[in-house]
Amino acid sequence: MRYGVPYQGSKNRLAREIIESLPPAETFVDLFAGGCAVAHAAILSGKFRRVIINDIDGRGVRLFRAAMAGAYHNETSWVTREQFRVNIRKPAREQDPFAALAWSFNANLRDYLYAREIEQLQYAKHAAIAWNDLEPLRQIGLRPPALQESTVRGRYYELGAWIEANAETVRNTYKDLQTMKADKRIKKIHQLDNIQRLLGLQELEGIAGAVEIVESAVDYSAVDIPPGAVVYCDIPYKGTDAVYVEGFDHQRFYDWAAAQACLLYISEYSMPPGQFDIVKSWNIQKLSTSNGYGGLVHENLYTVAARAAPIMGQICLF
Repeated sequence: MRYGVPYQGSKNRLAREIIESLPPAETFVDLFAGGCAVAHAAILSGKFRRVIINDIDGRGVRLFRAAMAGAYHNETSWVTREQFRVNIRKPAREQDPFAALAWSFNANLRDYLYAREIEQLQYAKHAAIAWNDLEPLRQIGLRPPALQESTVRGRYYELGAWIEANAETVRNTYKDLQTMKADKRIKKIHQLDNIQRLLGLQELEGIAGAVEIVESAVDYSAVDIPPGAVVYCDIPYKGTDAVYVEGFDHQRFYDWAAAQACLLYISEYSMPPGQFDIVKSWNIQKLSTSNGYGGLVHENLYTVAARAAPIMGQICLF
């Protein structure tokens, strides 16, 4: 399953394994929640009665909480390139997080989701799936049969199957695809990223159950950490180009982390040796925002030196 909401640098692939590597506690604190993938896994784990979700940017947390509350249950809108640009120019706390994250390329909070060359085609597919309106597809020369499914999810797979079965016709009809065959963004032209993201948001509805959720959008050092809490920090990784890395003071964080008395765990590629110990490592395929997929990298889970609790796996508290 997918965890959290669309977010550059999301821990979706590792969220469950990270939570399984942490001890249970009354409270779990996700200090750099981002797209809330790890918080999502923590909520589902049964290891924590309370989950505190903090991120100074706040857009991912707001989108996550809104999705849990069912805000996107009936969402079918198309966000235009201009609407996206107007939204993304606002201060982060004033932005619509749905438009900013679900409609940015690789959820990078900078670039519109679709290239200009395929924007018209993607809109036509969206109209068919979201509104059951085939006219925009007919206007560009594509004539799928009337869609029979009654839900957005059903129509997404129904139209996708037709496009995949008629891929050459689609490419030959929509001329801009002919010059983009090597572009990884349209390798699977039956897919529609915004609909996939919307369906993922709808799956978050009601997941909290009996777990108490507390949210905040402050600097990590300002969060009130309850005694006995397990704290997780997915800090901005050194050497990456994500929008939230610039200006982050890594040394300040190292000093703050070393001074904490709680059980504190940190995700990073590398941390100062002697000050932090590796609890667990994973080899994962690195995704570069500008160059596609890179090589394997070591994702490490650290804790303050000599302070690690034993890995206890899944223990249900209630």
